[in-house]
Amino acid sequence: MPIPPPDRLELTYQRAIVDLTEEIFTAPYPSWYAHINHLPLPERLTYCVLEFDAQVNNGGLHQYFWNGYGQFGYETVAYLCLLGATTQAGILRQALTLLEAEEPVPDLLREKVDSRTLLALNDFVEPLTSGLDALSDAYYECAMDMKDRIQQFLANTGQALLGDGQV
Repeated sequence: MPIPPPDRLELTYQRAIVDLTEEIFTAPYPSWYAHINHLPLPERLTYCVLEFDAQVNNGGLHQYFWNGYGQFGYETVAYLCLLGATTQAGILRQALTLLEAEEPVPDLLREKVDSRTLLALNDFVEPLTSGLDALSDAYYECAMDMKDRIQQFLANTGQALLGDGQV
């Protein structure tokens, strides 16, 4: 039986991570952030939304931020809105608001998330921890198939963007 070709989602995700090396992950901010944000829109959206959904579903919003993916939080809110996942976008925006209480400047917040130097996150300080837990629970309650939403986006609008590179 022949092996089916990879789907559009898988191909787009693979293009997003093909050059994502350990050096980029471990380099000081903004290496990882800049690398992802230089990708074309379909790859950026796919990477940010898939990683957000996977991290939250694996260990909650605390894990999403602790593992550094939260540095893409502001962009991911916009991408979730593009996918019609406005409830999920609102949940992530509320989580960012909780973190902004610790660091209100977006670039500094991104850097602290990337370098794991946001003390309230590291030390499980209240009310941040319980707030992120409650928002994680809200995310689980409004489960949505993000892969399906991304597939629809790629089929309807994202593919048109792939031919001319950066968006």
